[in-house]
Amino acid sequence: MVSHAAHLQFCLDSQNGLYRTSPRTKPSSNAPKPIGVRYGPKYRLWALDIFHFAAALHHGATAFDTFDKCQAGMAQDEGLNILQ
Repeated sequence: MVSHAAHLQFCLDSQNGLYRTSPRTKPSSNAPKPIGVRYGPKYRLWALDIFHFAAALHHGATAFDTFDKCQAGMAQDEGLNILQ
């Protein structure tokens, strides 16, 4: 019941120009794999580990500070220096 009401509110907000939708584009077959796909299984990472690392990459980090050996392995694979 709540999800139906939320959907209706979204539709109303969209009609009023609060949201803009656009068609999804198909990713190219040679696009890089997401961090979770590349390193999740190899290092047994959790979502917050990947989010933490993705935020560092987004902000142009050249080093990564962690005591977690799995995160450190992922960062080294991406070419970042490890600070411990």
